[in-house]
Amino acid sequence: METTATKITIRHLNTNSADWKNDFSNLYPNPLFIEKALNYPHAHFAAFNGEEIVGHALIQYIDSKWVLGTLIVKAEFREQGIGKGLTQVRIDYAKNLGIKKLWYEAKNDNLVSICCHVGVGFKKICPQGQAHCTPATAHWYSMKISNAVIPELN
Repeated sequence: METTATKITIRHLNTNSADWKNDFSNLYPNPLFIEKALNYPHAHFAAFNGEEIVGHALIQYIDSKWVLGTLIVKAEFREQGIGKGLTQVRIDYAKNLGIKKLWYEAKNDNLVSICCHVGVGFKKICPQGQAHCTPATAHWYSMKISNAVIPELN
């Protein structure tokens, strides 16, 4: 699975390779959370500018649900569609596995991320027993996967 945004390529990473930690050294000071993901079914995707990793995203199966995890893009590469590309490749990955529902968690002040995910079909999930919720009470979002729901991302 590979997609391109401008001169950037997005690829599925092989975390079984011995040097994947070195690849992340410029993006994350301590990629320990990436190692923790290895304990669960998961997939890592990275955006490359040549051989340099400029973005990363994770999808993992945890607590009985498939969750879109961490997504990061280096500051100087933002607003080029890389985050959307990393989101789309994870949705496509889930779709190819036959996953019917994805989850996403965001803090209520992470408006850029929330807008991106709501824009591709994620819906806010209110705490149990609440008919309506505010950003302060809802941190989880979900999306049912079907061809009709997933819009094309440019």
